[in-house]
Amino acid sequence: MAHEGGLYRILPRMPSSPNVPEGLVHYDPDGRHRGWIRLRDRSEIDEALARATYVYCRVKRRGKRWNRLDSTIDAYRELQEGIVDWWTTEEEEEAWISTVSGSEEDDNS
Repeated sequence: MAHEGGLYRILPRMPSSPNVPEGLVHYDPDGRHRGWIRLRDRSEIDEALARATYVYCRVKRRGKRWNRLDSTIDAYRELQEGIVDWWTTEEEEEAWISTVSGSEEDDNS
């Protein structure tokens, strides 16, 4: 799950469920999937991904959290809303490169 202040890269991803269209997710610098972006919130980001090389977001605030039954795996999944700032760039973010290379301290320590 994403944490407040965290820097993430937004990329398209195919869900594991059959007959479900491609979605947008945010990945942490270690390449871990940290959550889906709701369909109703993604039109501007889809357009930006078509134009830009990189799309990043930073979590401003985490919101409501709830569990929902995922019928494809017959298990409950935890969902959480949140608010992010997102932007596009033609070059990889320096903060992203630093985090990937391990030169920044982990926020969770």
